[in-house]
Amino acid sequence: MTQQDKAEYIARYYGYNNQSRKAMEEAGELIQAINKFWEGPMENGNVSLEEAALCKEEIALMEELADMQIMIWQMCYFHGMDLTETIEGKLDRQIRRISMERGIPQEQRERILNTFLGGRR
Repeated sequence: MTQQDKAEYIARYYGYNNQSRKAMEEAGELIQAINKFWEGPMENGNVSLEEAALCKEEIALMEELADMQIMIWQMCYFHGMDLTETIEGKLDRQIRRISMERGIPQEQRERILNTFLGGRR
């Protein structure tokens, strides 16, 4: 049984009303964890991400990211959604935007598009 299968079982057990509210709660907790990470080890930009690895704020962030992933799986289950194509489209769109930013030489733009989009524009 996959992690997603387990999340879907939990979703069925508790139902949409409970789990949609839980998803909102978890989204708020994720926002707070990101904020605490920035207020803690990342404050004033004195510490790199690598140096902040596995500090208490990063562990809390990891916990909240996991909770949010579970809730995303559950919301997708309830709504019959597969996000694969939507995510792919959003990633491709942002890569196109990056390739068009000022100051990026044409050769590098082509390399970005070929690497990530197989030359698709």
